[in-house]
Amino acid sequence: MNKVQNYQEVLDAIKEVKDSGKGILTNFFPDVEKITRWINSGDFFMSKIKDSLFFFRYRDDIVNFFYFTSTLEMLNLALEELSTRMQGTYLVTDLLGKQDDVTLLEEIFRANKFYPYVTLCRMNKSSQDVLMFVNHESLKVAGRQHADSIFHLLNTYFDPVAEQLPSLEEILTWIDHGDISIFEENEEILGFVIYNLIGLTSYLRYWFVHPQHRNKKIGSVLLNKFFSASKEVKRQLFWVIQSNDNAIKRYKHYGFEPENLVDSVMTNKNVRYEAKGD
Repeated sequence: MNKVQNYQEVLDAIKEVKDSGKGILTNFFPDVEKITRWINSGDFFMSKIKDSLFFFRYRDDIVNFFYFTSTLEMLNLALEELSTRMQGTYLVTDLLGKQDDVTLLEEIFRANKFYPYVTLCRMNKSSQDVLMFVNHESLKVAGRQHADSIFHLLNTYFDPVAEQLPSLEEILTWIDHGDISIFEENEEILGFVIYNLIGLTSYLRYWFVHPQHRNKKIGSVLLNKFFSASKEVKRQLFWVIQSNDNAIKRYKHYGFEPENLVDSVMTNKNVRYEAKGD
């Protein structure tokens, strides 16, 4: 396994697999800004095993890994060796795609001692239906002074395995871009919404209201802010735990509809997802 030194190394390694001409099978869709942050922090590694390429992001006790290969057969051979090499390391990966395709991938990962942790489904909403934005005195754009509190809340109330939680540096980058709005009273953050506008799509990353302050319309104020900021795009996307019926009903209320696209989170530890707070 080698530490990645620059983004060009990533591109060169991917090109080598592509040039084999056998096809492409991957869950790695690199964002140059995000990958560069991981490289600069020294947390990003890669390894080639039996003509398959693996990328690893180290964070605390968890290692998120991504594959870039040509066929299911090649992936199966590489996973067998990867499981042996990294035995004792807490590995987590996301299998993305339509349900039938993901089911085939799950079978290969199960055969190589990986277990299902949780499944998410993607929901979308057309931006044509935009609520009229109503400002609130407690709603404000987050500043750098809020980064530590947001980081703490994310790591307290969100699951680090089910959701690839951002580093403090990523939160600061989002703040600098104006992508985080908070609901703050008496210098306490009661809730926040984090989103990215990329091209004609708006991605709702995290929507949170502190458990002690729910049922006070704070969530509605924050989501309304997201909708207002997204009015120039064509669609809005959001991932949600597939089994969380209450959350899905809530998102449907705001106009989101589920797609035929899932994210099956697999780990090499036989544990199941437990909600840290909805």
